Amino acid sequence: MSINFDEEILKFKPAPEIDKVEEEILKSDLSDVTDIIEKIMRPKTDKNMYKNNQE
Repeated sequence: MSINFDEEILKFKPAPEIDKVEEEILKSDLSDVTDIIEKIMRPKTDKNMYKNNQE
């Protein structure tokens, strides 16, 4: 007996808990490391751009 993966995928329904977790994650404002680094570097970049334009 072999598994018909196409048929199994059509039957698949995620657990209700997964949907609730996904909704909460999408609703929350999460910052990742990239966002934090951008916020830290932004003032330095802005100052450097201003400084370069003055020269």
